[in-house]
Amino acid sequence: MPLYHSYSTATKTAIVAQVCNGVAISAVAVESRILERTIRKWVAAAGHNPSLEPRRRGPKPRLPHEAERHLYEWIVGRQILGYPVDRSMILKKAQDVSLLVTGKSVGPGWYQRFIARHPDLTTRVAQSLSQKRNYVTSDDLNTLFNTLAKLLIELRLDTSRIFNMDETAFQTRKMCKRLLQCADRQTFGAWILQSTFTCLSLLVGVQRASWYLPRSYYLGRRWNGIF
Repeated sequence: MPLYHSYSTATKTAIVAQVCNGVAISAVAVESRILERTIRKWVAAAGHNPSLEPRRRGPKPRLPHEAERHLYEWIVGRQILGYPVDRSMILKKAQDVSLLVTGKSVGPGWYQRFIARHPDLTTRVAQSLSQKRNYVTSDDLNTLFNTLAKLLIELRLDTSRIFNMDETAFQTRKMCKRLLQCADRQTFGAWILQSTFTCLSLLVGVQRASWYLPRSYYLGRRWNGIF
């Protein structure tokens, strides 16, 4: 059985560069101990494609390389913002892109091959807060408001120091969901809410003339879907 050798891309590029610089193929073959027909094949391939990277076996991916790169960046970007995506969301996004670019859709097989081409994307299990940590009472709201008011007065904060307004969602049902995350990045927080949940809004406002708005919060508003 013949013995086949595998050469790195750097070796191929260096050999082709010598031939392009005028060195005879026979001389390069003797010096590098590589068959002349192999060197000629590399030179011919470099004429059609400057990159000598080995091509993957099988059919080409349905999505172009640039489209997959943007999809990968979208997955990582959602994770950085604290909203990682799952398999169904990635497939939906890929199907929209594929229909736009190629006119054809993609399926579960494409998803498996996409994950294999990006080994740094791993599957994790997202868990909601426990019932004890997720419970908010009116006393908690009063404590929060009084603490903020006390700090505003003691530190003599003006409007230039008041910049943060937030709306926080509280989930009262334990749920878990499988998400896709980049292994070398840390997610600061992820809220994947599939069912209807209660949303609490707390508003604090202070004006430069040293008067403040009465506290205002909304409890019991209902939202559906993913927040």
